[in-house]
Amino acid sequence: MSSSDQLSQDFAFFIRHSADYRTLTIPANLERTCSICLNLLTTIPSAREAIFDYFNSLISISVHCFIQNESLITSVSDLLTTIETKLISLAVQSNSWANILAQWSIDQLFNLTRRYTNESVIKKCKTLEDRIQLWTQCQAAMTLIKICSTCILHDTTAADNALNKYLEASTLIRPEFDWVTVSLSLRCGQTLISRLIQLSLQEKNQSQMLHGIERIFAVWSSLEIIATQEPQIFHQVLMEQIQLLLTSDDTQKHISIVSLIRMASAVVTGPLCDIVYYSLYRSLNSLSLRRLCSSIRQTKTIDIEQLTDEFISGLIRIRTDALQIIQFILSFMHDDTSADQDEIELTLRDCCKYILQKLCHECHYKFRLQKDNQKPSIPILAALRISFDHLLDLSIYTKHSEKIDFINDLCFNVALYNGDETMLKYLQYIFTSKTSLDILQDIHLEFEYYYPNCLHDVLNLIFEQNDSSKLSICLENLLQLILIDERPLLNNRSIQSTIWSLIDHFSRLLNENSINSNLILQICLQLKCYETQPTYEQILQIACSFTDIHMKIIEDSDNNLIDNLILWRDALLNFIHFKNHDFHLFIIITLIDFIIPKLSPFDKLDDANINRQPIDTSNSLLEQNLSINTINSNRALSRSFKRNLVNDRFTKVPFQYIEQYTILMTSIFNELIYNDNTQKPQLLTCLATTLIDNILPDSITDLQFDDDQCETPNER
Repeated sequence: MSSSDQLSQDFAFFIRHSADYRTLTIPANLERTCSICLNLLTTIPSAREAIFDYFNSLISISVHCFIQNESLITSVSDLLTTIETKLISLAVQSNSWANILAQWSIDQLFNLTRRYTNESVIKKCKTLEDRIQLWTQCQAAMTLIKICSTCILHDTTAADNALNKYLEASTLIRPEFDWVTVSLSLRCGQTLISRLIQLSLQEKNQSQMLHGIERIFAVWSSLEIIATQEPQIFHQVLMEQIQLLLTSDDTQKHISIVSLIRMASAVVTGPLCDIVYYSLYRSLNSLSLRRLCSSIRQTKTIDIEQLTDEFISGLIRIRTDALQIIQFILSFMHDDTSADQDEIELTLRDCCKYILQKLCHECHYKFRLQKDNQKPSIPILAALRISFDHLLDLSIYTKHSEKIDFINDLCFNVALYNGDETMLKYLQYIFTSKTSLDILQDIHLEFEYYYPNCLHDVLNLIFEQNDSSKLSICLENLLQLILIDERPLLNNRSIQSTIWSLIDHFSRLLNENSINSNLILQICLQLKCYETQPTYEQILQIACSFTDIHMKIIEDSDNNLIDNLILWRDALLNFIHFKNHDFHLFIIITLIDFIIPKLSPFDKLDDANINRQPIDTSNSLLEQNLSINTINSNRALSRSFKRNLVNDRFTKVPFQYIEQYTILMTSIFNELIYNDNTQKPQLLTCLATTLIDNILPDSITDLQFDDDQCETPNER
């Protein structure tokens, strides 16, 4: 039989059996029909459409069985593999076949995606990953993907036509068609991505419509899907494309980067803009950006100011290398405005200022509008949390005052946005640095509003570190705040309530830190009566601290002795006016113990103890004989005193100040007795008892008293 006769016979067999769906259930007929189709496809062009229809029917059977979870005829599965191999071979051998097969495969992918969109198994797929996983298990779908990707990789014309078909399909049934985007990008990689990027650049001057939508949006949507699924490949290809454009001498190619810059205003979500702007940031430096602006200015069609604003705004959206990006933006803000700065430099400088201000204002604005305690999404502020230490260092070592202001604002907003450790670190930095009052007040109001008790936690950390230089600055800042704090004490966000919550630290510092005693006394002078009653132990500690700092002031005996004593008296009187009876008792006892020390060289004995206690001069005045047991004793408190504070058992108040000191102490005791009328008899009794107890030896110790141990006649 001649070849022409064989061809006629095969064609007749195809016509007879391809239209009869029953032949698709007979493996022998199915295999022969498919074999004939593959042969006729390259020999009879007029039969091409009918042959593709037959292939479509095989694909439909395969997809239907997959969707319905039915068993596929083995011969159909084998034939799909044969068809895939034959058509891929055709695409590689002929560019024209690659073009035909690329468009046919995209059409079939579109048809099967749209046809089965409403099937229950498809509806169960809630995410793109679910749809990708489902369709990649379908043999027919993957056969079409493999054929299409081979065509795109083999021929540029086929790739362009396939992309046109693909963009039209994705416009009609997105996001259902996104699985095709990901599948093709996995197989075509750089080829598909670079062509989509080139399309996004070309669309700037020749906008086309697809079903009422600009095609550029379909391009960007596809790029966004790829950027989400394959960010590293996308970034690599994009960097190569940007470098080619930057090094091009063609002005039109050079300024086509504008399309990438303007993507931020069109694509609002996802990592696409992050990768695009990160790639631009890595590719552009100050010099290349100025060159780009110069090329744009030559065209006189693009507003440089608007473009710069879009570019810097895009950089702010990046989540990677946040600190470096901030430094990049700050680099355009020169130390001064030189006379030789051109329009481009000034535009960049002004734009950077505006964007940084806008970023900080956005944080304030979004925080005030937050609902249900949901944190607003500002990616760069979240990213700067990682490099917050370096950002603080940047504010310290930057010399340009305007840059410092911007960095400080940025630090403020990063801390406010992130909270937690970042906030504590920032507040520690602020309260241990010389800070203006208006900044302190803003920080206190803002942070206490969004993070209650944050100031308490920060001050607690600072006080526990006990760094004297930082402590001094912190106390100065606190004093500034308490002087202007007009909120009522019952407001737990007031400075007053914060200080009262840390009163243990202030008592300890007043006792231990004589360097900052004046600052602590000034703060105590401004305190208002507490809302929550201090504990018994706290009252005792405060009283002892006031007495000890009084002793240290006398011990220092500098030129400001009387001024320091007056400050101490005023602070003490402020506490006396709180009318706490326990405090009045303790102050009377501790002050009398200092002014008129016991004549006996031994401390008093507790009621429950008859053993003699030797004098202990190793510890401070307040630390000796003060324990829970002695606190609860009914006897007057007794303590040893440092030898260097006494001279023949009397205090070393300089002679020239004795009269002033006497008047000052008299005013304190008068205030103690007469301020609390309800407890006046008890206070007088306490005063008299303490005086007698200190002047006369204990009756118990007197039995064991040895005159030889007394050093002076007064003691005997």
